[in-house]
Formats: sequence, C-alpha cells, structure tokens
Amino acid sequence: MNSQEIKRIKQKMVACVDAGFFDKNKPRCPSIKQMATYLKETHPELEVNIRALSTYKTTKPSGFRYTTGGGTKEYKGTLLVVKKGDEIIIDHDTTETYRENREVAEKILKL
Repeated sequence: MNSQEIKRIKQKMVACVDAGFFDKNKPRCPSIKQMATYLKETHPELEVNIRALSTYKTTKPSGFRYTTGGGTKEYKGTLLVVKKGDEIIIDHDTTETYRENREVAEKILKL
C-alpha cells in the first residue's frame, strides 16, 4: 500500500472522529479492513488480527397475541483484535449492537 492510500485512510478517520456524533452529514468512517491495513503499515510493532465473523442471535417477537415463536438470525461482521505484547489494545466486534467503526478510529488516532 502506498503512502497516498495511507494518507487518505487517515484523513477519513480524522473527518469521521471530528464530526459530531449526531451530525446528519458526518462522513463515513473507513472500513475495519482499511483501518487494520493502516495499523499494519504505520505501527509494525503491533500484532493486528482481523477475521470474518458470523454470529447467531435469538429473536423474540413481542406484541403479538398469536406467534409462532422466535427464531435465530445470522449476523455477519468483522472482528478486529490489536495486541501489543500480551496487552489487548483494541477488541472490536462489528456484530455487537450499537458498536461503530468510529470507536476504532478514535482509538487508532490516539496511538
């Protein structure tokens, strides 16, 4: 990956973090894969592990008088784990509810 792409990813992370949380026009954060690539290039001392993740969650319908019961739904996402020695610096699972890539961008920019 060349330096232009690294700069572009960093600019996207900065723009994403600087935008207000409830700002309607906030720019999208880079993908987890792009941020992992950025970390590998800029911080070679860190161990960056990224993998595809598939989780099944049980759903339960509510508010119905007659139901056929709940079910399971598959959520696909990405798991990013960044370690420095034995210490885990970043552990981010995109299938978790209310988790955003913005959290990862904030942590990366603080490194």
